[in-house]
Amino acid sequence: MFATKEGTKLFAERALTNTNIHVNHFKDVFGLKLTSIGLGTYLGEPNEETDNKLKAAIKSAIRSRVINVIDTAINYRFQRSEKVIGATLTELFNAGEISRENVFISTKCGYIAPEQEKYYYNINEYIYEEIIHSNICRKEDIINGIHSMSPSFLEFQLEQSLKNLKVEGIDLLYLHNAAEEQLEVVNRNEFYDKLVDVFIFFEKMRDIRRIKWYGLATWDSLRVLPNHPHYINLERVVAIAKEAGGADHGFKFVQLPVNFVYHQAISLKNQYVQNTPYTLMNAAQKLGIRVFTSAPLLEGELLKIDKYPRFNNLNTVAQNAIQFARSAHPAIASTLIGMRSNEHLVENLDLAKYPLATPAEIEQAFKGL
Repeated sequence: MFATKEGTKLFAERALTNTNIHVNHFKDVFGLKLTSIGLGTYLGEPNEETDNKLKAAIKSAIRSRVINVIDTAINYRFQRSEKVIGATLTELFNAGEISRENVFISTKCGYIAPEQEKYYYNINEYIYEEIIHSNICRKEDIINGIHSMSPSFLEFQLEQSLKNLKVEGIDLLYLHNAAEEQLEVVNRNEFYDKLVDVFIFFEKMRDIRRIKWYGLATWDSLRVLPNHPHYINLERVVAIAKEAGGADHGFKFVQLPVNFVYHQAISLKNQYVQNTPYTLMNAAQKLGIRVFTSAPLLEGELLKIDKYPRFNNLNTVAQNAIQFARSAHPAIASTLIGMRSNEHLVENLDLAKYPLATPAEIEQAFKGL
């Protein structure tokens, strides 16, 4: 039903025995052996061509033993990313190439996510027909017509994600960009009150084994200063999780961008734990939270730059960027990157044969910029 200690250990052992993958490409994450690079599935048009590229990327990533982490969201490509993942993994499971216990799957809920076939041009019609008129949630529960933290809406999305992914349980369910969307309309205390209800719901889903863990997938809310409209405090979020689920709560992960430009999670002391300022990464480490990093190439924008940190033996911008993102802090569980073209796939997967960069190597890489 979920990725397991034994299943991910077996995946790692086979990878290290039969390939030239470096041993510290696999990270220990709450008892699981997870690859330092994960497959992201955000980019691409909602069409069959992208579906086929994603299917091929999943098969190559799994068969190479370089990746056992797959990240998606119900709203990615009108649910098509989840559906391709579900169909492709089922094919690999049925062929006996891997098992469910080998692979860590995360998805996200919160954004309105119509299926493409019926509502591609009319999301408002979807909201009224499928959400409001079906009593999934109220109109006032939907912020700016695109986002909701209503537990009944999140349950509706979770059940659809399970169906799309063709699994009985999801390893990690994120609440997707909640602060970024909700704090445009509600005040911060109202947001935290809503988060209590969401985490209570997530804990119920853990009890019935729909999910194993939950987290917050964010863009800027954990990286900005406290006076920013989107800012949230990780210590308070953990306190809410303890309120909802006790000491054994399931809030164990956050996701946010880390790259050459967006380095605030490592460099900016914006998070306060017991009134002491820490960087997001250090605060997460102190609070028992692991971090999945996203956008290591900033959706391709970093591939256009001439000056960038360089690590020994790595020649391309992409490899250097991913090396930084996966090595930047011990709290990082895995770095998520989209890989659709075969050329980029080979280039990115090749990085697994190199060890993670040390702090001294990271410092050296940035010298002279």
